[in-house]
Amino acid sequence: MPELFSEELFEESVEKPEIKDNADEKSIAEVFDLEFEARSLMNKNYAQNIEQRKVYADLIFSLVCIWLTMVLIILIAAGRGDLKLSDTVLSLLIGTTTANVCGFLLFVVKYLFNVEASSKDSTSIKKKRKQ
Repeated sequence: MPELFSEELFEESVEKPEIKDNADEKSIAEVFDLEFEARSLMNKNYAQNIEQRKVYADLIFSLVCIWLTMVLIILIAAGRGDLKLSDTVLSLLIGTTTANVCGFLLFVVKYLFNVEASSKDSTSIKKKRKQ
């Protein structure tokens, strides 16, 4: 089972604010409020990403199932003689459909479940906060 909590990602996204020694209490409170708001936004972003991944994973699975069902119906119809297609056309249909489905799944799954992009998002947020 994959690890649900990444210590490395946590340490990367949580950074102690820089507070100067001569800062007054109001400034310190403001820094901590801003840090809290930034972390809340990051958490909302992660929660939204997780929710979208669930939705799109279900949609992708449904699309692939429908696609393969249609190809199966065409093959059965051709086998029964209801649909007249040459062997070359059937071979191309099976080959291209397999390649399209595999390529489509690979592309979408790599995009949806890309851990490196999530890590880069948190790093870019930290850099923007420092500026």
